[in-house]
Amino acid sequence: MSRLSSVAGLAILTVVNLPVTATAENLRSECFVEPTAVFSECGSSCSLVEECRQPELECKFDIPGWVPEMHGTTTVRGRTANVNVSTREIFESISDFNFIFSGQLEVSYKKWGFLANGYYYNLGVDRSVLPRIDLTAGFAQAIVDFAAIYNVSEDIGLTDWNQSMEADVLLGGRYNLLDTNEITITGPRGRSVTAAGSRQWVDPIIGGRFRAPVTDDFWLTFRGDVGGFGIGSCSQLTYNIEALGRFQCSEHCQLSLGYRLLDIDQEQGSGNNRFAYDMQLRGPIVQLGFQF
Repeated sequence: MSRLSSVAGLAILTVVNLPVTATAENLRSECFVEPTAVFSECGSSCSLVEECRQPELECKFDIPGWVPEMHGTTTVRGRTANVNVSTREIFESISDFNFIFSGQLEVSYKKWGFLANGYYYNLGVDRSVLPRIDLTAGFAQAIVDFAAIYNVSEDIGLTDWNQSMEADVLLGGRYNLLDTNEITITGPRGRSVTAAGSRQWVDPIIGGRFRAPVTDDFWLTFRGDVGGFGIGSCSQLTYNIEALGRFQCSEHCQLSLGYRLLDIDQEQGSGNNRFAYDMQLRGPIVQLGFQF
């Protein structure tokens, strides 16, 4: 009897001395501990179970600095020209840029989420930018990814192996815009054509993402997707590969370094009305992120 009384008294003191409800400080952290007294049926002992609850709604905003090289070909009204621009050449022409923006927003609730990633630049120039390519008054390009996210870590048994690893499936689209006031392309035989206007299209994409911790403050993230598939006016093929190392600077701030490769193979029309954009954009990423 005295032994049972001692066990009960110990359990009561445990519950009284530890906070059962979340404090303001706990709510500000990524997870809080809610202790629960549990009596073991095998023997007169008791144990304390700690339940760590992740916040159901999370919001992340990243400001990536991506200055990609451009390698490929572009075709306007049947005339094709090669494009080979290094990162160094882009930085040397930085004064020609009127506006550059890139950013990423991700919102997640439990297993579901939404991702939007945008890259836009406006180039103000009135000269030859590459051999056989002249621009008049400017050129703009926009690439925007948007996708629904579903976390499959538990479904594929990943959490049984390592609780910290995460795997996502992505399904969405990639919006592309090419806009120029006037572009002149000279073919290999010296014949030139001039065109103006814009081209825009949306490619369906499907992909995945994998995140793994190296230490408590350093994570590796890999993302890949493929799309287009030649459906209607979509690209014949587009694919994207990203690799990032993310360092947790503080509770709400992260710094990431990595590399991104984006390939687009778009073709419309034929003969003198043929337009094609077969381009690979690749380069390093420096990304500052905020999490709430």
